Amino acid sequence: MKTQILLIVILLHNLFAGYAQEMKLQKSIVTKTIFFDKVEQGWTQEKNKWFYNGETVNFVPATYCSVETIDSTLIFEQSTIKKNIQIKEESTGFYETIESDWKWNDEAWYYKGKIVKSFPPSFTKKTTIITTTYDLDSKEVKNQEKIKEETFYEVKSESWKWDINDGCWLLHGKKNDLLPSYDFVRSVKQYENH
Repeated sequence: MKTQILLIVILLHNLFAGYAQEMKLQKSIVTKTIFFDKVEQGWTQEKNKWFYNGETVNFVPATYCSVETIDSTLIFEQSTIKKNIQIKEESTGFYETIESDWKWNDEAWYYKGKIVKSFPPSFTKKTTIITTTYDLDSKEVKNQEKIKEETFYEVKSESWKWDINDGCWLLHGKKNDLLPSYDFVRSVKQYENH
């Protein structure tokens, strides 16, 4: 998402560069708003952090939709130029694991047949992400990209262990309700541009 914003800023800069050479830029205003919709069960997003069942996690859900709107205003000596862009990112997907007694059922993780508010010690997230950039002024689609991604995560910290008897995480050998930090292990991506 940050890369896209940087690309949009560069695009806007190049777009307005011809005007800026002839006129003196007095002020630029860029406002950005983002909201999330269709987020999978148990997930919330607040202040650029993701939470799963109320606990901070260091990865994003498989299923969500985000809409980011960027309003840019360049004020020159004798004119004002405005540009409004919207970036919509729709992610759909699911999880898999080879961990014993764990199962994902499209809504939650189960361990030994019981729902748990956690992820297994290792898992793969399989997603399809479609990112569409709209020019809100001209009502045109400027770019669309589709990415199929498989990302593998696992808990590598020796401080965390999954208690196979009680079905909970142990931190330094003690039960707790926190979630461990998952390490990104590898990712495979396939890109399609439209």
